[in-house]
Amino acid sequence: MQQAVLHLQDAAGQHKRCFLSTPNLNFAVACRSDPAFRDSVLQSDLVIADGMPLVWIAWLLNIPIRERVSGSSLMESLRQTSEQPLSVYFFGGPDGAAKAACEQLNKSGSGLRGAGFDSPGFGSVEEMSTPETIRRINESRADFLVVALGARKGKAWIMHNRDRLPPPYLATLAP
Repeated sequence: MQQAVLHLQDAAGQHKRCFLSTPNLNFAVACRSDPAFRDSVLQSDLVIADGMPLVWIAWLLNIPIRERVSGSSLMESLRQTSEQPLSVYFFGGPDGAAKAACEQLNKSGSGLRGAGFDSPGFGSVEEMSTPETIRRINESRADFLVVALGARKGKAWIMHNRDRLPPPYLATLAP
């Protein structure tokens, strides 16, 4: 956890891109049958094990993964430890969830603050990638873009738009 937090804080401080993936066992299975999804994980800058089965498999294979680091735990650690507040833009999730997450962060006075939100509803990756949507995200000047469209669609959306998005952190989280 500590290494992941330091990596993300460093990326924000240097305004260096960090595409974050939080795979669990479902990711591993999906990567076997979906080449685009697998490529999105392989092209990630930081990959943390968000599932104990992956930690156990790593231990059996002598891969140095010491602990499970869930996306929600990472967000909580950033919320508690960030010296300079990091701004977060929430994209996706059930209707009203992104707005509620943004408002909750702003009420808490923590190391994270809500920079904006968008609930695009249902549609294709292309339909959710309008110039207006990208403009709103970019104008928020967020440090962290959280995409909650589900793992596959969220990663596809990031891969489709990442060259047009300036936030240093890009991540998918379950809606």
